[in-house]
Amino acid sequence: SIYDIYSPQELIDFVDPQQRRVGSKKHHYCYPLNLTKGFQYVVKNGIQREENRPFIGCSKDVPAYIPSPQLGYIKDFVRLNTIHDALLQLKKHPIGAALAIFLLLFYKKRTLRSNWFAWFSDYLIFWILLVLY
Repeated sequence: SIYDIYSPQELIDFVDPQQRRVGSKKHHYCYPLNLTKGFQYVVKNGIQREENRPFIGCSKDVPAYIPSPQLGYIKDFVRLNTIHDALLQLKKHPIGAALAIFLLLFYKKRTLRSNWFAWFSDYLIFWILLVLY
């Protein structure tokens, strides 16, 4: 099958240009972004091919946007709420997905009112972003 590879760098650089230039860590300029905002950007602006805006990561200096005649567009996007719905769509065309992976961490903490140990749980959430073919 024939398919085009589009530029994730364009999404990093232009979906939220103000947030893009805020350094969250020393010499690191990435920011959290969700699929919905990325899809909204592509519906409105289109997206360049990877060859026209290759991936360079999250640097402080963002290269200027250079329009390309070969933009990819999407007409719309929908949120699928069940794995069944996703599998039905996957039979027709590629889909994008964000999966939340939870790691459960337990630790002990002594309460102020007793000598009993209370159990608490924290969830660390990792998002895995996929495009399924």
